[in-house]
Amino acid sequence: MDGAPTVTPAFSIQAARLEEAQEICARLQRFNRETGGLSFEPLWLCARDPAGALLGGVVADLYLGWLAVEALWVDEAARGQGLGQALLAQAEAQALTLGAQAVVLDRFAWQAQRFYERRGYRVFAHLEDFPAGQPRLFLHKRLQSPPPSQAHSEPEAAIQISPALPADGPALRQMLELYQHDLSDIWDQDLDQQGCFGYALPGETAERGRRAYLLRVKGRYAGFALLSHRLKVAGAGRSGQAEQKGCWMEQFFILKKYRHQGLGQQLARAVFAAHPGYWELGQMLNNRAAQAFWRALIGELTRGRYVEHELRGGAWEGFVQCFDYS
Repeated sequence: MDGAPTVTPAFSIQAARLEEAQEICARLQRFNRETGGLSFEPLWLCARDPAGALLGGVVADLYLGWLAVEALWVDEAARGQGLGQALLAQAEAQALTLGAQAVVLDRFAWQAQRFYERRGYRVFAHLEDFPAGQPRLFLHKRLQSPPPSQAHSEPEAAIQISPALPADGPALRQMLELYQHDLSDIWDQDLDQQGCFGYALPGETAERGRRAYLLRVKGRYAGFALLSHRLKVAGAGRSGQAEQKGCWMEQFFILKKYRHQGLGQQLARAVFAAHPGYWELGQMLNNRAAQAFWRALIGELTRGRYVEHELRGGAWEGFVQCFDYS
């Protein structure tokens, strides 16, 4: 090494400031765009309550025909109301409009893997021990245009699903009247002296656990789901158990003008997500449209893993699907 020149480094490495990190990313993106034609289009969404408080959001980038989701977050107080599903669906719909063919994301093992799998995502790779003893998961989903019956459905941002409040009582009662009228040809019931069918709302009976969820489209009432714990089969979906705690979909209704747009599925998924666990859903023997709707949806959600019973001879007759949604 005698006679070799001494090289003095012409650089130093140190911690970067925020503006420097942003400049590094901007220069890399400019290089990719100028050299390989690779451009990144941000797709950022947020959800706020009527008072303006931030409830959740999506941060993603669109490039090379793919939507890469970096973050999907919902405030703890707003979870279980379908907001995460609505945010993801809105991001997917916008990406599809912008030419994306698929979505890719990665998550830690504890970050709601089942949430994504129930919405069509599949794990295609995992990295072990990230963190130690747990894998980091990589998921993807192919995007498809909605079927013709849903081509003119309302945008996700116009749809709101929330628990019914006491102030919603009159609207819920009126929708129950419409619901019962819809079924008056197969549900034997008569009007009272006020010309109403009548139906007890949650809180008007001694039964605990009855809850209602409302569907609104552009701020207007569009449907409801009413659930209770009065199981019809009481655990027949699980072998070896004579009794099972869970939820029964007592009534479910979508206003006619909003049907065949995927809104019933959105409402049902949001209610299931808010009450994970054992479920029973029933349809009267002659309600074939409801039977087809629920069999298709439950079959998709459970990948066909549900048990159906036909009940006859009791106070309620019909078909009941029993399944786990957890």
